[in-house]
Amino acid sequence: MWQTSKVEVESTLRQVCEKVLNDPTVPKKLRYRRAEALRMMGIIYMVREISIVMYNVVLDAPENDPTQTSDV
Repeated sequence: MWQTSKVEVESTLRQVCEKVLNDPTVPKKLRYRRAEALRMMGIIYMVREISIVMYNVVLDAPENDPTQTSDV
């Protein structure tokens, strides 16, 4: 189920990007600005993903595990 939804979202996103970036009825300068906006959105999503991964790494660190006790 998840894989099907993922493929559907990726396909829709690809179609939207093709339309937005290659629309011949829109001036080239505007298409360039759209491409820059899409690039910025991609960066935002990548940074967000990295921050989530790093947060989970910190939470999974042994020193943050309350079930572990140290014999110091």
